[in-house]
Amino acid sequence: MTDDYRRELQEHVRASMDPHRLRVADRMAEINGRYIGLTRDGHLAAALEGLVASMSTPDPDEQDKRRIVALVGESDAGKTTALKRHTADISALQPFVSGATTFKPFLKMLAPSPSSLDLVGAEMMRGVGYPVRRDAKLKGAWQQACDMLPRHRVGCIWIDEAQDAVETASIPEAKVIGNAFKNLVQMPDWPVRLILSGVQPLKTFLERPQLKSRVTIVPFDQIDPVLNGDTIDTAMEMIIEDHAGLSRSRELTKGAKTYDDFRLRLAHGCDKEFGSVVKTIRGVVELALLERTDLVTRDHFVRAYDMHAGKPPHENVFTAPNWAELVVRQADVEGSVPTWARVGAKKTRRKYGERP
Repeated sequence: MTDDYRRELQEHVRASMDPHRLRVADRMAEINGRYIGLTRDGHLAAALEGLVASMSTPDPDEQDKRRIVALVGESDAGKTTALKRHTADISALQPFVSGATTFKPFLKMLAPSPSSLDLVGAEMMRGVGYPVRRDAKLKGAWQQACDMLPRHRVGCIWIDEAQDAVETASIPEAKVIGNAFKNLVQMPDWPVRLILSGVQPLKTFLERPQLKSRVTIVPFDQIDPVLNGDTIDTAMEMIIEDHAGLSRSRELTKGAKTYDDFRLRLAHGCDKEFGSVVKTIRGVVELALLERTDLVTRDHFVRAYDMHAGKPPHENVFTAPNWAELVVRQADVEGSVPTWARVGAKKTRRKYGERP
């Protein structure tokens, strides 16, 4: 029913839009759907292949501990997009029919925030179609969800933003969650494979003894505009020319006198995260398409940054003389370190979801 409501609203919005703006929106939807792979995608593909291979035997080998794949990187690194693309290409994770029932062996979910083990369990139950109300009493939801997984043939679960499931936990709570994840992937009758994606606290959490030997970590690190300059060049060419069918002004092409400076500014303005670089270039393409021009210039980057970065004009990374000193992303260093990861933290009990 929700799909019908969404289509009705979409049709209403489309009917009210300027025809040119609508054409650009459709064009951008197609461009945004294109995937740009990097060398790191090979490592992710290999890790997922090993994860699926560990599901292929009727009696899992206790020595085969390839049961958790964790994709770790900062916001806008491209983690979610990469996992959507790669898991969609794995036939073993796609729905299948048995008898008159269609089963979905791959469950995708977003970690609730603030979180608890039972809140995660409730999301798992919703994922298999069980109608759990948001205001329901959830005591025992984690165990109930685990019991439901075999009946729904769920063999693999992806928890996105997985740090939200652990970063507000106390030291004892973090241990409970770690043990729950370990028990999930080694249940005697129905071991489930787990894919986790998130930012740095997740990597620290997975280094605990009960999980470390069972996890394959794939880092999505920041790009270095000097060492990885070709990565930015490839993204510029693919998005602007191949995907959008536009041209670049001379100053935006490799070999131009000011191009190296532009590339450094672009990387800094995107906090050296590849996903953010891609979003910025696509935003520039949308601006050019709206202006009905076939040529993308540096000025498009200047104006797109003003529109989307939320910074005052004098902090525009493409025009500021002191661009290297500009703070692109504010970080709460103390708040980003969970209780269980702080040196000297006391083992105090807190309710799940209560911030330390």
